[in-house]
Amino acid sequence: MKIPPHFPHPTALRHLRSVKRAMKDFPGGVGYGTITILFEILSCQQNLEYPLEDIDILSDEIGISIPIIRTIIEKYGIFSLIIDKKGESFFSIKLNAWMEPYYKKIEENKLKGMKSGLVRRKKIEREIKELELSQGSSSKPQFNHGSATVEQIEEKRREKKRKEEEKENISCTEEFKKKFIRDFKDQEFHIKNAKFGEDMIFKIKEGRMFSCDTQKLLSKDDDTYAWNHIFQNRKFLEGGVNEK
Repeated sequence: MKIPPHFPHPTALRHLRSVKRAMKDFPGGVGYGTITILFEILSCQQNLEYPLEDIDILSDEIGISIPIIRTIIEKYGIFSLIIDKKGESFFSIKLNAWMEPYYKKIEENKLKGMKSGLVRRKKIEREIKELELSQGSSSKPQFNHGSATVEQIEEKRREKKRKEEEKENISCTEEFKKKFIRDFKDQEFHIKNAKFGEDMIFKIKEGRMFSCDTQKLLSKDDDTYAWNHIFQNRKFLEGGVNEK
């Protein structure tokens, strides 16, 4: 059983008649404190029960005498006793009711996890079939069912993700282009690249790269290449393309 991160109890617990009686018999916070400590301890136990024979250990742990603990458990109806093959234990019907929504939520989350796992398994099986069909139509041998095929599917997913990330890092984005045009408008800048020469001078004209050396706009392919080159080396830019 999962131990809850907290144990619930009503904010008006001290106004229950049984709790008021315990507080009257054991003033100074002893009665109320013992009750709440016992609730806390029970919420951490298997089946929300605590063996009565271990009350001496409990007494040492919380610093309250055994007679007081036994009186709190047996007298006010806040706790109940149960005898089974393991011996005599005490529990609280009230605490069990308060904890019910928590355990219900755990069960719901467990069922959701099982359902999600089943959906994922079916998706993998479908991808396995698609992979085998595609391999069956080629000269490559088919994969056998099993972990190797699943690993192949997972590797395929990872490779797809890597390619998407590489594309994002290599290809110039429209947002970057707009910021660059804003920051370097009417300015000349150098591009050191073997494709354009060691150090060619460019400026932006009509939203495209204009060569100050040839006095011409770059071709569409060269324009794309130049933008991607600047984007890949954007960390070296000085005084431009900020996040404003």
